[in-house]
Order: sequence, then C-alpha cells, then structure tokens
Amino acid sequence: MRKIGHILIILMLVLSGFVFELSIEPIKVSAYTPHDPIYIDGNDDFATQAVAEDWLGDGTEGNPYIIEGYEIDTAYANGIEIRSSNVYFIIRNTSISRNYGVYNYFSGIYFYSVSNGMIENCTLKKNYYGIYINTSSEIKITGNNISYNGASGLRIGNSNNNNIVANRIIENLNGIYLDFSRKNNISDNYFLFNWFNHGIYFLYSIQNIVINNTLNDNGIFIEGEIHEHWGTNNIDSSNTVEGKPLFFWKNQTSGIIPSSAGQVILINCTNIVIESLDIRYASVGIHIVFSSNCSITNNSVIYNNAYGICLYQSNGNYISNNNASHNFIHGIYLDNCHENTIVNNDANSNSRTGIYLNSSNQNNISGNSFSSRTMIYFGKGIQLTNSNENIIQENNIIRHEYGIHLQHSTKNIILKNDLLNGSSKGIYLNHSNWNNLIDNDIVDFKWGGFLFEYSNSNNITGNSFSNSHIGIYLTESNGNNITKNIVISNDGNGMHLYYSNWNNITANIVCSNTQSAMGIVHGSNNNVSNNNFSNNVQGGLYLFSSTDNYFNGNIISDNRKSGMSFYDSSNHNFIIGNTISTNGCGIFLMDSMGNVFHHNNIVDNTYQLNQTNNLINIWDDGNGEGNYWSDYRGVDKDGDGVGDTKLPHQGVDHYPLTDRRESKEDFIFSELWLVFLFILLIIIICALFTWKMSKKKPEMGPPFEGEHKEHQTGVEDLEEENSLNEKE
Repeated sequence: MRKIGHILIILMLVLSGFVFELSIEPIKVSAYTPHDPIYIDGNDDFATQAVAEDWLGDGTEGNPYIIEGYEIDTAYANGIEIRSSNVYFIIRNTSISRNYGVYNYFSGIYFYSVSNGMIENCTLKKNYYGIYINTSSEIKITGNNISYNGASGLRIGNSNNNNIVANRIIENLNGIYLDFSRKNNISDNYFLFNWFNHGIYFLYSIQNIVINNTLNDNGIFIEGEIHEHWGTNNIDSSNTVEGKPLFFWKNQTSGIIPSSAGQVILINCTNIVIESLDIRYASVGIHIVFSSNCSITNNSVIYNNAYGICLYQSNGNYISNNNASHNFIHGIYLDNCHENTIVNNDANSNSRTGIYLNSSNQNNISGNSFSSRTMIYFGKGIQLTNSNENIIQENNIIRHEYGIHLQHSTKNIILKNDLLNGSSKGIYLNHSNWNNLIDNDIVDFKWGGFLFEYSNSNNITGNSFSNSHIGIYLTESNGNNITKNIVISNDGNGMHLYYSNWNNITANIVCSNTQSAMGIVHGSNNNVSNNNFSNNVQGGLYLFSSTDNYFNGNIISDNRKSGMSFYDSSNHNFIIGNTISTNGCGIFLMDSMGNVFHHNNIVDNTYQLNQTNNLINIWDDGNGEGNYWSDYRGVDKDGDGVGDTKLPHQGVDHYPLTDRRESKEDFIFSELWLVFLFILLIIIICALFTWKMSKKKPEMGPPFEGEHKEHQTGVEDLEEENSLNEKE
C-alpha cells in the first residue's frame, strides 16, 4: 500500500514539476544534444573550451559562461567535472545520468575548489552522487530534478556559503549530505523517499540554515561530537516531515512538544515533555542531544529510517510506554548516555536492535517487549557495547537472532528476562566480564541459550535453558560462576566448555539433553560440584584433552552412554564423592592417566568401568579408601568398611568400599523427581509465555561448532568401539 502511495506521489510530482520548471525559467531547447563528459581544469581551460564549444558568455558576473542542452552519460567518467575555477558560469537544462544498467561510482556534476557557479533545471539520475560540491563556495543549485542516485542526491563536502533551493530530490540513498560544511542555505526543496536513511544529513557541519523544506519518507539527521555541531544550525518548524512540522528546540528549560510534530530534535534542553506523538517515516522520530530530565512517554515512533528514539550525551531521562517498532536500524538507541530509565516500551521488528546502548552506563532497561517478524528472525532484542553497570530486567524477547548481546561491557545485571524462539543465541557475551545473569528463562534458540566468548568472572545463577542447541557454551572464558541453573531438553550438550579454565559449576540440573550433559574440551582447573547430570541421551560428562579439573558430589545417572568419559590425555583430574549410576558405562577412560577416583558410588551401570591402553590412574585416597562398586562381591574381614577379598576390584580398586556413600545433605537437587517437576514447570511457563506474546503485536553455523562436533563425534564413536572389555 505504501509503494502505491509512492507511485501516486511521483506521478503528481511529474505533473506538478512541469509547471514548477516553467515558473523558474522556460526551457530554451527542444531536445537534449548527446555530449561526451566535460572536464575543465582552471579558468584558462574554461575559457578555451567555451570558445571551442561555442558556450555563451565570457565568465564575468554579468555575462557568465552557459553550458546547456546536453545529454551526458556517466558510464566512464563524471558527467561535468570542474576544478580550480572562480569564473562565473551556469549549467542548465542538461540531463546527466548513467544511461544503461545500474549506477556506477561517478558523479553527475563534480566541483572541486570552485566558486561562482550555478546549476539549474538539470536532471541528474542514476549516478553515484547526483551533484558533489567539494571544497567549493558560492554555488547556487536550484530547480533540479535529482533522483535515483546510488549514494546521495547532493553531497556538500568541506564547502561553505552555498545555496540549495527549490530542488526535487527523490529516491536517492540520502537526499542531501553535508559533511564538514558551514553557512549553507537549504530551503524550499522537496524530498521524497530517499530510501536508506535521511532527507538531509549533517555530519560535523555548523551554522547552516534549513527552512521551508518538505520531507516525505525522510527526515533530518544530525551527527556530531560537540555542541557546536548541533546547536549552531538553524532549523525551524517551517520544515515538514510527512506534512507535519519538525520541532528543533535549543536551550529550552521546560515545555511540551506540540502533538502535531512530524519529527523532534532537542539540543541542550531540560524538563521537556514529549508525549502522545505519532511520528513515522522520519530519520529519527525523537532525537535528544545534550539534554536531561526529559519525559518521553506514550509515543508511537515507527517506520523511521534510522531510529525511533535516539539519545546522545543525555542523562537522567525517562522513556516509557512508547511503541518504537519497525524502524530501519534501532528502536531505541543511547550513545554516551547515563542514568536513563527505559521501561515498558514495545520495540518490535526493528531491523537491527530493539534497544541499543553504546558507551552508556547505569541505565535501567525493564519491562520492555521485543518481538521480531514471524518468519524471519534477525536483529537483536537488546545490545550493549562498552556499557557498564546497567540493569536489564523482566524484558520479553521473542523471535530474534540474539536475545541479549553484551560486547566489551561489564558489571551489568541481567535479571528475570524471558527469551524465546530465536535463530541464534539467547544471551551472548563477548569480551564482557563481571556481569550477573540471574533467573532468566531462555527457550528455543537454534544455537544456544548462553554463549560466552573471552568473557570472565561472570555470575550465571538460577537461569533455565531448554529446547536450544547447547544450553551454556563457554569458549576461552575463565573464572565464571555457574550455579543453580536448569539446563534441560537441548538438542546438543547441556553445557560445553572450550579452552575455558577456573570456572565454578555447581548445583545445576542438566538433564534430558540429546547429547551429553557437559563437555570440557581443552579446559583445566574447573570445579564441577553437586550437579545433577541425568537422563541425557549420549552421556553425563566427557573430557577431551582436559586436565586438573575437580568433580565432587555430582549425581550422574541414567545416561545412555557413559556417566564420565576421558579422552585424549585428559589427565590429573580429581573425581571424588560422585554418584555414577545406571548409565551405559559408568566410567570410560581412553588415553588418559593420573586421574584420581575415590569415594565415588559406581552403581548398577551396564558396564561399571571401561578403560583402554592400561594407563595408570589412581583409585583411592592414599589412606586406604577407594570407591563403592555395586557389583563388588568381596568380604570386609576387619569391619573397617573396606573390602579385603577379590582385589583389586575391576582390576583397579584395591580398597573398594562396602557401603555406599551418600551425597551431601545440602544438595537439594539430588532427588530425580525434582527434575521432572522442573521440566513440567518449564513446559507450562513456555506455553503461557507463547500465549502472552501472541497477544502482542508481531513483527550460521556457530563459530566453534565444527571443532566441537569433531571432538564430540570422536567421543561417541570411541565409546561404541569400546563398550565392552570391562575388567574385573
């Protein structure tokens, strides 16, 4: 429907444009004359070519050179290029375009170090830039039709005191792009559907005047670092966006933005109320810069070409109950902003991110809703880059590529968020340390629930992960605390550690996963204690080239293959006080030595122990106590709880215990029925969450998967090959 509207508007422009051209100056030629690209370098060259081409004029102010009536193809060069000239000239009634195929990288008209020129009544289309004015001044650009150019319709670079008046600028990447330019006048232009971002884009440009422009499907975007880049431009409400006035307020200490606003830009303002606006098809719906204590509530900022709401160097603002959906880049974007509150907003189906914080600290992001398009899952719900000490709490994120993404961000709290049905990762930390991730529910992400890369000393507590590929994946991440999480029904490993050391993994339930409960590959000095690793299809725990890890008090039961497997020089690990029961194989050892096993309960496994290569491992504590084996049939002659006959049991344990050692009393997850209770609870929560999100408005391979799968496949094949050979 919107495209039909565009076509109708363009047809109206074509009809009205004919009258507009006549009102400026009658066309003096009946048809364009084909001409090669024109290149002029300096005043003398201009004079020489004027004589050769029979151009009217002598280059003075009262009698300028006139270049007109040409049709020029920009397939291989700029259409008209003029350098180092200060004579007076006019280019008019000329068509400059790429005549076949798509646009290339040449400009229709290019000026470098030029002054005293005029471009009027020309058609410039399908070039890279329609017009590029570089390091030039006193140029007047008026009455031109500038359309379908691949970059900007008109670029003004390092150029001052130019006049851009009454042009039609339609369906370029950007309409007018000013960079490092000042004191230009932009007035009475018509902008339509400059489709990538903006009608008028200011980059580090100051003291420009922008009045009486009409912007449809576009807006005005300003980018800068200091106040001068923003506050010295003069942009008044005679400019309209989608037929409504653009409000550009500077240095206001209070006030209410009128409800008729088509776009809002605040510079150095405080205590401004922006409420109940409907802004769409602008560049940024609401743009707040160097401002504080403003209230942005109950607005609809949708379908904007960049952001719905954007804050830059603005602190202590309140953003609530807005609909910031379907924007081309981000729904809500904060850059260098601190102590803002962002609550109860809808940020659905934004192309990149619902809420994005860059270099922004101590903000509160709570109770927001994010939903992507039904069939295409892309973008991110929430992203933090170089942002610290923020709170991300009780947000609902459904159908995104990433639910929450932290990059180079520390000491953030991610609490009680619901993340569902994503195409990649639920929560992804990259080079991010000392964050707290607590009580989040992550369901049905194609790659994994949590992925940590190069991220250390994070706390992951009380979260639930289900129906993803891998529940928790750490790669080159050290010193993290992973405790009291529920990791169930994932189609890969429940947990996987890759080149990750010194992590503390305690009191987790990791059950009913399609592969193993937990894999450690090239990891060392990890503490894995008091976890329940049960009912996994492949196995409980496996180690590959991993050393000096500590396993204590874990329940490892009812796994299809091995309870614990050790491969490829997984040496010097400590396995103490675990219960390993009713697995296909209790303990499997291959090419691994120096591991210490004692006070474990090894109970009713199909094969209690399977080891290859007869490498030496240690099966007691050094004080005369080994492990409890349910199949030990010897006799304890002296009543000390250690068997004295039929030794060594399984060919390894000289001190088999005759009584089973109970798990620690404080391990509340040891009862298997609790696992199934939690599974049922998660299913109910997922169903309720899906129903709740359905009431709201709608909308490749993993980086380490190859190596991981290679290791894991090797593990499974070796287990199959060595499933017998139990030693007595």
